[in-house]
Amino acid sequence: MAQGQRNLATFMKILLVKRLESSFHAFQETLGRFIKSHELVLQAFDDGFVYTSRKHSNKVLEFLEEGDDDAAAEGPVKQRVVPIVQDTKNAALLRLSAGPLPEAAMATLQHALARGIGLVFQLEEGETLTEPVPSRESRRAILAYEATEGGAGVLGRLTTEPQALAGVARTALELMHCRNLDAAIAAADPALLQNDPEAQCVKGCYRCLLSYYNQPDHELIDRTDEDVRRTLLRLARSDVAPIASSRGAGEAGAWHEALSRWGLPLPDGEPLIVDGAVLPLAWRAHLAAAVYGPVGDNTRCALEALGFVVTTVPDEPGDTPPPELAEMLRGAS
Repeated sequence: MAQGQRNLATFMKILLVKRLESSFHAFQETLGRFIKSHELVLQAFDDGFVYTSRKHSNKVLEFLEEGDDDAAAEGPVKQRVVPIVQDTKNAALLRLSAGPLPEAAMATLQHALARGIGLVFQLEEGETLTEPVPSRESRRAILAYEATEGGAGVLGRLTTEPQALAGVARTALELMHCRNLDAAIAAADPALLQNDPEAQCVKGCYRCLLSYYNQPDHELIDRTDEDVRRTLLRLARSDVAPIASSRGAGEAGAWHEALSRWGLPLPDGEPLIVDGAVLPLAWRAHLAAAVYGPVGDNTRCALEALGFVVTTVPDEPGDTPPPELAEMLRGAS
């Protein structure tokens, strides 16, 4: 393809030189046609239509110039071009269980974690970005998301690998020119942290937390903030572990007890989410699910497309299993 383009460019150059040798007027006419044809094609693309014709390719530009949309079937075909890009990216919401820190501390923590993630997972700057949520004026949590196509999957690793978050926090502290990390992390005491005497950094610099991407927050960033240091120290001595779902609470807990009493398979620990609907009782291995209320047509179609059979059950189980549920689970087992 690249060689073909170079050959075409060479041919056009030769053509223009020959036209110039013929006469300056001929050169002007040819150059004008080149410019006009490019403008017409670009305008057609901007309008969302590209004219194509295998049989009458030499007539396409004439149709464009004349605006003849009612050309015969033998002529150019009007084809609408709709560029579509579909991508899936990971995102992670980071929220402190004790509540948000002050505005400057939340901004500093946000960018410390962002820089730590980039260094630990060897990302180019800008591959994973962070935003305060719900807004910069009300920083209650930190949203991290993959900003490049394809994504590196680091946020998934951050939430599944036990020591990943601790490594990010420790790297962030090192980046903030902090020393004596082992003792400070073991005691979770920011007073034990020591500043690098050669840092020559007051609150932030481009070697630590400042970057092109966080310029709006430069006035807020303070690497010496004690709340930020304490939070990072706690994270640096932490392990990530999934929260076990509670099977004994509410309606799902009652159904677990009833299913066990009836000798039927217990549902999965996590609900099934399909087409935005949450199905609290799901047996993925059996392609079966149950809901407490009516199932929408779109949800039912989406479930059937996945091969699931769904039934409706009451909020509270009775003395005997619902016949449809019992038949569905016994048939699956």
